[in-house]
Amino acid sequence: MQPSAFDTARLAFEAGLAAQQAGRLDEAATQYRASLAALPGRPSTLTNLGATLLALGRADEALPLLQQATEAAPTHAEAWAYLGEAWLAHAQPAQALQAYTRLLALSATGSAAQPRAALRQAECLARLGRLEEAAVAADALVQRHADWGEAWLLAGSIRKDLGRFESAAEALQQAQSLGANADQAAYAGWLLAGLRGAHDAEAPPLPPPGYVEALFDGYAADFDRHLDELEYSAPEQLLGGLVGRRYARALDLGCGTGLVGRVVRPLVDQLDGLDVSAAMLERARATGAYHGLHQAELLAHLQQQAAGSIDLVLAGDVFIYVGALDAVFAAVRRVLAPGGVFAFSVEEAATDVDFELRATARYAHSARHLGELATRHGLVPHAREWRGTLRLEQRQPLAGLLLWLSPATAPGGA
Repeated sequence: MQPSAFDTARLAFEAGLAAQQAGRLDEAATQYRASLAALPGRPSTLTNLGATLLALGRADEALPLLQQATEAAPTHAEAWAYLGEAWLAHAQPAQALQAYTRLLALSATGSAAQPRAALRQAECLARLGRLEEAAVAADALVQRHADWGEAWLLAGSIRKDLGRFESAAEALQQAQSLGANADQAAYAGWLLAGLRGAHDAEAPPLPPPGYVEALFDGYAADFDRHLDELEYSAPEQLLGGLVGRRYARALDLGCGTGLVGRVVRPLVDQLDGLDVSAAMLERARATGAYHGLHQAELLAHLQQQAAGSIDLVLAGDVFIYVGALDAVFAAVRRVLAPGGVFAFSVEEAATDVDFELRATARYAHSARHLGELATRHGLVPHAREWRGTLRLEQRQPLAGLLLWLSPATAPGGA
């Protein structure tokens, strides 16, 4: 006697669940698919397969399955939780917010799903720029769960973004004291260093791993509109020191949505873009300005390029996320072709520091220090430095500095 479709689906589901719990995720996905083949549309199987695919980093496959699960079973709380995670993986905080709001409506206060969903809801509000609402949600969360370090970390981050630096520092110190995990502790410590105005050897040389990628994955959808509101002018200002010649090959570091690339493209025969954020690269690809786009860390990518192979290296508002620049200057100097140009913008720090991490969680560098780095690595001015307003910060002009540098000698020369 042949087993029924239900029995076939049940056995495959149970095998998938065992594999999932044992960490054999590919096997789990195969078994869940077999279960769905025997009994299509079952919400629990759709949800478990979606969760497994999310764990495998395959959010594109997970999303439609989880949408189908919530449509088939609108009260299935677990499906809404994973749907929120899938939308966040797609850098869609508005859709994720809807999922978590629905989940909170379904979850009883005190249930296992409720605190995590509330945390994600506050995160989504913050990503959407609804900071006051996010702060209210985060503050309510830490009042209900005063021993939860991750909630304090979120509350501190949101307060920092609102310019409430004293209360942000208190929240971040609370997060550290509650023993957040290593990544969360590193993030809290980094934010605290900025709130304290750490500089030079006291300042962390880089943000915590994954910070910039997550930040810009969340910003991608509204990034250009946001910068328009801030009257961002660095791309046009960078162009001023580059006109009058063509560049055979250019590399746009931290290209983001392509704001710099679109401006310089008429001067360049081949333009490549680099960014850690996949969501930003998708936006850059839509501009049509780039011949190639690469998702990679800045320094690692530079070190993989052939010496003397690039005529123009661009970094528009990139070094606000890099504190120590010595290794970057060395890598850029190595890849620059004779007569090439290294063009970049920074937030300008006071002369008596090399660099500082600011309360905004961005780095600033002094002109004196950048000049010392240029000399150390055999770079000389290509055009006169520019000082002025890069953009608005809290509706106030933000002072910036633009430099255009060229090799003093051929790569490898004295």
